Amino acid sequence: MFFLTFMLFAFILHQNFVSNFLNGFVSNCTALHVAFLLKIFGINAYSQGVIVCGETFSLTIVKECTSYYKMMLLVSAIIAYPSPVKHKITGCIAGTVIIYLLNLFRVASLFITGVYFRNSFDMAHEHVTQTIFTFLVAVLWLLWISRANKTASKQ
Repeated sequence: MFFLTFMLFAFILHQNFVSNFLNGFVSNCTALHVAFLLKIFGINAYSQGVIVCGETFSLTIVKECTSYYKMMLLVSAIIAYPSPVKHKITGCIAGTVIIYLLNLFRVASLFITGVYFRNSFDMAHEHVTQTIFTFLVAVLWLLWISRANKTASKQ
């Protein structure tokens, strides 16, 4: 069930109208929210379309930076797990919101890395944050399973 669900999402997300939406609106929102988050932490940054700009560094948000692959992974795992539909819906909605927020911190940390440790940016981008982010998605799924099992056993 997991594989079929993941493949269905992958098929849908690679359709032109969905891909264009992700490249446009969602990437713009991600850039806007990352710039806002950076400002909260006292870093002078602003967004210009899909670009997060600073005084000495800028970062372009492409569709892979929107975290929808991680969302697909979590939602597919939740759908495949045997639990009531109500728990699945709650888990999918809460999980995608949490993943979006975690991704904002991931991209903001990459921006900070680019500003202060530019030589380490590629390693942080390609290896460190991806590994940590994937681990956090797995933890999120395990937390959802634990909560779903507790709720189901009370009923």
